[in-house]
Amino acid sequence: MQKLWKTLATIAVIVLLYLSVSPVSEHYLPKLPWVIVFVLALTYGISLIFSSEIALPRRLAISYLVFTGFVYLVAGVLGLVPNGDLIEASAWNSLISPYLLISFFDQWVHDFPSTIARAPYETLPMSKHHLFSAVVVILSTVAILAAFGMAKAYRVAYSAWLVLLGLLTVGLVGYVIVAFVSWGLKDAIIPLCWEASYIAAYVTARHGVELRPLSFAPGNVTSKFTN
Repeated sequence: MQKLWKTLATIAVIVLLYLSVSPVSEHYLPKLPWVIVFVLALTYGISLIFSSEIALPRRLAISYLVFTGFVYLVAGVLGLVPNGDLIEASAWNSLISPYLLISFFDQWVHDFPSTIARAPYETLPMSKHHLFSAVVVILSTVAILAAFGMAKAYRVAYSAWLVLLGLLTVGLVGYVIVAFVSWGLKDAIIPLCWEASYIAAYVTARHGVELRPLSFAPGNVTSKFTN
């Protein structure tokens, strides 16, 4: 019953965030505080899925990684939806896009050094990019499944997220480079904050956990996400 009330309270907060007359809606709150409250509310809501036997900091960290995977999944799916280009571009402007580094190297190879500072760097392919979106969908699905596996302390789940963090770090390099040569350092702040939050969540979820191998033996299959 207590979990039900917490779930209803979380839903109420999310509704208030989108209700135009609410004091915490986009109409009253600046964008940054609104985003923080939104992320915290969804993260807490996801944490209610997991067993209370898992320590709260670890439970919240894992839930945040689930949320992260879901956000990237939405961005990838938008790339597969017809006429979803503008929404997709808006989504990637708020995330760490791995394509920006590719865009930089493409400009560097073809136009360096004459137009490198004024080159139109992009966070996603401008033409047909279904392959890019499909890869994002696959990786984000892995991220979600791995985050759930982290709640079971599976070694492979932590290894998967460590690889994903490496890929996100490589993507972040693109923002840092382009920030220096063209956009300005302020445009690297949000990606740096996202990366720092992902790493912090991973470290918190990993702290003090004794990892175990993935097993599909009947005696090891349970329906609860416990240690």
